[in-house]
Amino acid sequence: MFFIHFITNLQIFWTFTEAISNCDTGFCQTYPFDTYGDALQDKELVGHVFHSSVISNPVQCYMLCKDDCRCLSFNYKENNDVKYCELNEASHFTHDSFHKSSVGSRYYNLRRFLHGKKDIVLYDDYQAISGDAPNWHAYLIKRPYLLWLRNSSTHWRATCRYNTDGTVYTDYLRASLEDFDIIIDQPTMTDVCRPYEYVNIRGNECVNCTARTWYKKGDYPLHIDSGKQNDCDFDEHSKDAVSSEDNFGYYSKINSKFRCTSSDSDTTQLWIGGK
Repeated sequence: MFFIHFITNLQIFWTFTEAISNCDTGFCQTYPFDTYGDALQDKELVGHVFHSSVISNPVQCYMLCKDDCRCLSFNYKENNDVKYCELNEASHFTHDSFHKSSVGSRYYNLRRFLHGKKDIVLYDDYQAISGDAPNWHAYLIKRPYLLWLRNSSTHWRATCRYNTDGTVYTDYLRASLEDFDIIIDQPTMTDVCRPYEYVNIRGNECVNCTARTWYKKGDYPLHIDSGKQNDCDFDEHSKDAVSSEDNFGYYSKINSKFRCTSSDSDTTQLWIGGK
């Protein structure tokens, strides 16, 4: 198998102002924040506010959000010189349909990542990250180039820590684009049994099988949930799983025994190419 390009690499390291906080997860977490660069002007997320307060500036709202593990994003509003902070228990990654226009508001997504991991988003409206400069920190290919690669590719795969370990078949994923096209397809169901040529999670493996995969725009970025028993072929729950464990992308619940999430420096890559 020869893969000609990697689509995305995830291990967040930003030069913005950073703050560190500990929630009940027991992990030390780093959250970058750029008061101006991170804001979506005249936007807010509605229907998911769990706390509202009057504050003095967006930085104070950010501090409230990063210290509460429920907070995934926040709305900052100014009305007649009064500044309001709304903490959201969701973000536009998971509930894009609730992202509304609101004159005078600013929406901020808190880049909250256990062990520095970021959501993988491959939908048709995503923004490239370092699209002209592939790197091992944070990279997401430009979509026109991705579509060009798609037309000459047959497979995609996911790897862990490729920058340090190369290709390792423990914690590894490979699928045919003909059977499961993550580039073109627009899934209509949140989680279904998807076909793979090879799946390995924590040493549990299967060949030419199905695995429970979560992937739908507005609901969840691409990932496998290996913490639940299901009716797919792959029995990922049988060995060393944690409850609601996420693998290969969206890391809400992590497992230190999974190579993509065993430490702060671990990375996840998605590749596209052909045999």
